[in-house]
Amino acid sequence: MAAALNKIAATSPSRQHPSELETSIANALYDLESNIPDMKTALRPLQFVSAREVGYCSIARLFAIRIHAAFVTYPMSATAQAN
Repeated sequence: MAAALNKIAATSPSRQHPSELETSIANALYDLESNIPDMKTALRPLQFVSAREVGYCSIARLFAIRIHAAFVTYPMSATAQAN
């Protein structure tokens, strides 16, 4: 649990008292990073500042997650690199 909370940025007010949603998202990101080797490198630097539910309808819930874009890197696929 403590390791998962490292997915919440240190500068975030949510770091000390995260909401249930923020804790759930942090755990999900940590689980993906820990259990899927192909995603580990891309997800390791990812941290988010806050998360909240912004909408709900009968078929889906909508969430807004604010991240530190400077720390996010996405590996390009071989197809994209060739173009």
